[in-house]
Amino acid sequence: MKLNEKLLLLVIIFWIFNLPFILGRFFRLNYGLPEIPYQPFIFLGIPATLILYRVFSLRKYKFPYFKYFILVILPFSFIEFYNRPFYETNFEFVKQLSLTYLFFILIINISRKKIIIKYIYKYTLISIFINVMLNTLWHLGVINMANGNTFVLSQDGYISRFGLGGVIQPNGLALTGAMAVLLLLISRKESILKLSTLRNRLLIVFFISPIILNASRGSTLILSLTLLVFVFYQRKIISFKEKVIGLFLFLLFSLSLSLKTFFLKANLVYRFTSETSLEEARMQQIYNSLNNFYDNIFTGVGWGYAANGKDISDIFTSNFLYTQLLGSSGIFIFIFFIMFQYKLFGFFNIKNKDVKVVLFSFFGFFPWMFYNLSLTFPLSIIAVLCFYNKEKFFLIK
Repeated sequence: MKLNEKLLLLVIIFWIFNLPFILGRFFRLNYGLPEIPYQPFIFLGIPATLILYRVFSLRKYKFPYFKYFILVILPFSFIEFYNRPFYETNFEFVKQLSLTYLFFILIINISRKKIIIKYIYKYTLISIFINVMLNTLWHLGVINMANGNTFVLSQDGYISRFGLGGVIQPNGLALTGAMAVLLLLISRKESILKLSTLRNRLLIVFFISPIILNASRGSTLILSLTLLVFVFYQRKIISFKEKVIGLFLFLLFSLSLSLKTFFLKANLVYRFTSETSLEEARMQQIYNSLNNFYDNIFTGVGWGYAANGKDISDIFTSNFLYTQLLGSSGIFIFIFFIMFQYKLFGFFNIKNKDVKVVLFSFFGFFPWMFYNLSLTFPLSIIAVLCFYNKEKFFLIK
């Protein structure tokens, strides 16, 4: 890859993980340096323009799955206008999905060379490492990342998680930590980054930390299933020594879930038991959005009212994208969206012999069961890796 291609890839991946804003906040609060103005224009607009100008001028552009993308956003827009008057329409879904697809398109058009995969892994892990490191140092009080501590309170009033108010979202950080573990496992198996065994294991432990520190239930389930699938596929290859080390790390991880750390007053076990019930707000979101879907199977009730119940007026949208989509736009938009996902990530088929394909597909579908699109921009990188894996003829040595 040429230097300019590496720089473009680095900037796009940095933007996917919100690093320009996060680093700007870090330097402003800790060293008094001004944040860079016009960040969307500098870190997304200019690179996107350069990439698209180059590929169009060379007539070597590629926009895979574009018709499936259009098949989702156009009918969604029509149904949104049908459901609500203009001043009540909400096109957040169109915006977030368009950005996810844009990141996907930009990266696959940067370079046609197979070596880009190595740099995608490298820059993604660097980005997540910076996010996790800053978040951890802020937890420990070493650095300042907010104008005041922002806490997420549990139902019983316990401080369950730290949030950085629009800078680093706890669930988003935990999800990227799980994604980093996935990339390290695949990189180790296929010798992509050629990290030493010790360094690889230390990084895995480091990237698991935000899941524990932020007490993220969704990311815990995603990571646990990812590890189980990986071990299942590699059970005949993993040595006895690695199995012992893996069991030790698993026991250590399990123990850490039940420990209250010195800066948290709640933990994952507490969140799974005391905070997970049918009366919890997120369960109400699922219940209300599915009820709205049953009452309006073909059109839903509009994006901004998908999770609004008859007796509960303060819940309007669901954090669970699948139920949100069903409640807002009906069955056909949901089917079109699943078709688009299938094109991006393939289908989770346990019979597939390639663990990479299975895990990427699983990771492409599963997070949207727990999170909305604003937290899942990094999945565009998984979509890129799936694309390169399928389009082998597209790669040039």
